Amino acid sequence: MNRTLLPIRLVFIALCAAAGWLVCYTIRDWDNYRALAVGIGLAIGVLVVLVDIMLRGFSLRGLSAITFGLGTGTLISFMISHSPLLKEGDPQIIYLVQLALFVIVTYLSTVIALR
Repeated sequence: MNRTLLPIRLVFIALCAAAGWLVCYTIRDWDNYRALAVGIGLAIGVLVVLVDIMLRGFSLRGLSAITFGLGTGTLISFMISHSPLLKEGDPQIIYLVQLALFVIVTYLSTVIALR
């Protein structure tokens, strides 16, 4: 593990715990739940740090490819779903077709961009 990141991660976890305490400080009805709120803040902080550690091998190139693929897929599915092809018919069926179209096109464009 990188030694320079350890203090940053510890400060982040401490700030999450302090944020949990401050939430109870601002809402007077939650005064009795300060320990629980600090525990939840700590848990969220540790979870975020664990996700950060697990994403160690993820590159900026992969992130930009995923972002490009999601953006392109969203744009294509938006253009198809607002075309005259899906203007008339049962609204529930149109909604399901638009939903399926969004999921399929964004998936395919993301996979293509990652290759």
